[in-house]
Amino acid sequence: MQSISGVGSKALEDILEKRPFVDFLDFYERTNSRVVNKTVVEALIKAGAFDGEDRNELLFYYKELRNNDLVQEYLIEKYEPTTVKDVMRYERDLLSFSISYPSKWEKADVGDRILYKGNIKNCHIHTTSNNNKMAFFDLEFEEGVIDVVAFPRRYYKFKEYFGNGNYIKLLGEKTNDNSLKVIGVDGCNE
Repeated sequence: MQSISGVGSKALEDILEKRPFVDFLDFYERTNSRVVNKTVVEALIKAGAFDGEDRNELLFYYKELRNNDLVQEYLIEKYEPTTVKDVMRYERDLLSFSISYPSKWEKADVGDRILYKGNIKNCHIHTTSNNNKMAFFDLEFEEGVIDVVAFPRRYYKFKEYFGNGNYIKLLGEKTNDNSLKVIGVDGCNE
């Protein structure tokens, strides 16, 4: 649990000291809310610590519990059910990878070539010490976001595609630093 972003050692001590918990309400009532605060509880929910329950339902339920001084056990049906995308996003935000639904990127080894379609975000053009240009950007695709680098040779060959908001098809190679090195790019009309 300590590897979950936002869960500190004091919160972890309190949780471990008071476990086991019957359910989420039991957890909520027995943990110290000053230590196991909103940030910690939301991180635990999003990371899947209370699996067996819909994560968005638990987030909504937790918000309602916090808003009501009287803790009542009731089901609230004003939430959007958790989707696979939600789970993947929550886990990536808090753990840096998805345990429940690893993407082809997370399953790939260094050196593997991978084909993606996605939108370019946060594109930055960098000038090297040799006065060559290269591009760094995020490629947002259905399963998440990856860091992409286009070294000078590939940058000059495909620079027309490297603009924020462009939807591209990209062939890349996974690098040691967990980014994608551009091999080929094509525009998409989708």
